[in-house]
Amino acid sequence: MLPALFLPAVARQLWHTALCSVTVAVTVPAAPSLPPQPILIAQSIADKQHRRKTWRQHFDRYALDPRTQVRIEITGPDHLRSLIQPSEEESMT
Repeated sequence: MLPALFLPAVARQLWHTALCSVTVAVTVPAAPSLPPQPILIAQSIADKQHRRKTWRQHFDRYALDPRTQVRIEITGPDHLRSLIQPSEEESMT
């Protein structure tokens, strides 16, 4: 069995250098929202008593509209692409 030749310290250094100048921009346009309709009857006893909600209920409450488009733009140095994307020779082997 051959010893591992990967140098993690060098890899960390390369990533640190490449990622120091990376900019990430996330754009989420505000969807037009309707004003909430007043509810006169609670859907359950838990709603009436303002009990804690489950993770799923919180997720549903704060979920984005399915039509919302989220745009993520990542800009950085050119050599970052070579660290992320294999060259054509590497992908052929």
